[in-house]
Amino acid sequence: MVNRVSNLRRDGRKRRAAAKAQAKAGAAPARDAAFATVKEAARFLRLSKPSIYKLVNSGKLESQTFLTARRIPWAALRRLAGMES
Repeated sequence: MVNRVSNLRRDGRKRRAAAKAQAKAGAAPARDAAFATVKEAARFLRLSKPSIYKLVNSGKLESQTFLTARRIPWAALRRLAGMES
């Protein structure tokens, strides 16, 4: 049982480290998500969270609200970054 728990912890740390490295590199997460959180968008564009909210409120960056959570389409982030036309 202890060995299984330590394996799960190690695997979780590896996944988090890989996701952190991708976020630092400006890449979209490996999961097949159509929407990014504000935090993910800020990391992707290398901006602060308040800057992302300013872009959303000014209409320069589209977003959708799911209940109380603001989500930003990855396609919109790539367009804003100039990665897609």
